[in-house]
Amino acid sequence: MAENTTVTNTDANAGQWHASLEPDMQQWVGGMGLDKLPADQALAKVLPMYRGAEQKLGVPADQVLKLPGKDAKPEDWKPIWQRLGAPEKPEDYGLAEPGKETEFLKTASAWFHELGIPKGMASGLAGKWNEYVQASSVRAEGEWNARFDKEVGELKTAWGQDYDKNLDLSNRVLRTAGFTREEQMALEQALGPKAFRERFAKFGAMVGEHRFVGTDGQGQGGFQMSAEGAKARIADLNKDAAWKTAFLNGDADKKAEWTRLHTIAFPEQQAA
Repeated sequence: MAENTTVTNTDANAGQWHASLEPDMQQWVGGMGLDKLPADQALAKVLPMYRGAEQKLGVPADQVLKLPGKDAKPEDWKPIWQRLGAPEKPEDYGLAEPGKETEFLKTASAWFHELGIPKGMASGLAGKWNEYVQASSVRAEGEWNARFDKEVGELKTAWGQDYDKNLDLSNRVLRTAGFTREEQMALEQALGPKAFRERFAKFGAMVGEHRFVGTDGQGQGGFQMSAEGAKARIADLNKDAAWKTAFLNGDADKKAEWTRLHTIAFPEQQAA
């Protein structure tokens, strides 16, 4: 009796379906014994394995990240950071303030990109930085106002009745010397409110008060206060709580000074 040598299509295809796989994958298929099975049977065996692995990981395979080893180079981490949300280019962070783009924000964007910071985290860091800067600014302003009140109070005690006279003299010296308001503020910050006023009042007294203080507001006999100087003096008075209290309580000298300063500072209002 002749031996039955009939081969079914399934048997013929058993060793062919994995031929197009990568060598390492073919090796795995062989190790699992799947190469000896038809494709449909191999698939039926692999699917439960895949499903079990997915359930164990808790996420689909396309959401799993394979981290580089401990000796990985920065470029090895780049695909990971990009999967986590790092943009392709520093400018893609979009951290520029509305209507303008500061040099610092451009530099910070370059740092974030170099370190692979995801875009969402970069925005959060920028927001935290802005909050810190604003809080620091408010704190610094509060500390300065407290220092200003304290040192001006000490100066009023030291100068007594000559306070207004000496303060006006120090302001006139500054204006006559050509200091801008910004330069005056920088000097005051550097020296402190008390030392700032003391030094320029002392200088004015040494040179001669008559050389800095006008007599009748018309420029006769001395230096006439400029509109800028009058505005600077008004700004100082607005910060002087004691002076404002006396003014509001009807102090005649304070009212006269206020009127004189506004006449010089805002001549167009007087003409109207």
